[in-house]
Amino acid sequence: MSMRRLKFSVAGLVLLHLVVVSLHGIAHQRLGIDLQTWQRAFVASVIFAGPLVALAVLWTSPQELGAVLLAVSMAGSSVFGICNHFFLSSSDNVFFLRQSGWAHWFTATAVLLAIIETACFVWCVWTLSFERGNKQNIRKLRRDA
Repeated sequence: MSMRRLKFSVAGLVLLHLVVVSLHGIAHQRLGIDLQTWQRAFVASVIFAGPLVALAVLWTSPQELGAVLLAVSMAGSSVFGICNHFFLSSSDNVFFLRQSGWAHWFTATAVLLAIIETACFVWCVWTLSFERGNKQNIRKLRRDA
């Protein structure tokens, strides 16, 4: 698969992530699940803005830097979301919600976010290892020539 096709693929994942994050935020509001100040700052910077910045860097700068930024953003997003939605005892935990229409949206988007964020992280790790392997092969070819 060409790097251009991979860039378009990850751009699609990042845009899908932003749509699901937005829907999840609406579910938060409708259910009255407030975040603490530090959580709001984390969501705004790491979960929302981080992937956009990483995507811009991926398309305009060295690809490795963009992939590293996206990996860090998605790893942080994934850990934050999985811990808060599935493990920590709080109003943000999907297992403690009273089941209603918005609770179903909240749960579905929490699960989708975990999947998308993990997929983006795996894509970044794969891309970085692929790029590293290519660079090592090029160095080896130059050395052997």
